[in-house]
Amino acid sequence: LVSNIFQQVYGKFAKHPFGHSFGPGFVYRNFHDMDLPPNLPKDLHNLVQDSFRAAFKIALDKTVIDRLDDKELYEEFLDLKWNWYLGSHTNTKWREAVLSKVPNIFSLQKSESSDSIQQFYKAHILKLRDCKTSVGKLNSSVVRGLWSSLSFELLYLTNDDDERYSIQADEHVLRNLTVQAANYPLGYAAYTSESTTFYL
Repeated sequence: LVSNIFQQVYGKFAKHPFGHSFGPGFVYRNFHDMDLPPNLPKDLHNLVQDSFRAAFKIALDKTVIDRLDDKELYEEFLDLKWNWYLGSHTNTKWREAVLSKVPNIFSLQKSESSDSIQQFYKAHILKLRDCKTSVGKLNSSVVRGLWSSLSFELLYLTNDDDERYSIQADEHVLRNLTVQAANYPLGYAAYTSESTTFYL
């Protein structure tokens, strides 16, 4: 893939004099953090870093799409500027891009196979889109009625089959979840754990 991208950028059968030092690892390292002179002004460093990321993304698109004329290339640059965040998923800017609802987020990730020393590089793309969800509310009397029928069934009729039909029936009142939420021993034991932190 990297040699294909290299040829897309520099022309067919092009060879770089330092080709042996280039490869997926080179692209991955420089995509995340370019090794630039420390005395370089921060703005220039950011510009070079962003330019490398944009060049890689466009070269990857050109390889996949197989054609980009000048007009499409210009539109691609505009799209990258306004609708994309390109960078490391460990960077604080990734979090800022998610919170500010940037439509597209792109990063590179590296993983190693468990049974060998082989490394895998993959593109990680997130797209902002609407998610339709259903929200419902159960009347408390319905819940109490289900719990009392559960009590009658388990304690007086002694039906202790975990897969009994009465749990599966009446999907529209979320009977399965309502039965599980009943206090123990009628419902399922509540699972508790230590506090867990989730990062956006």
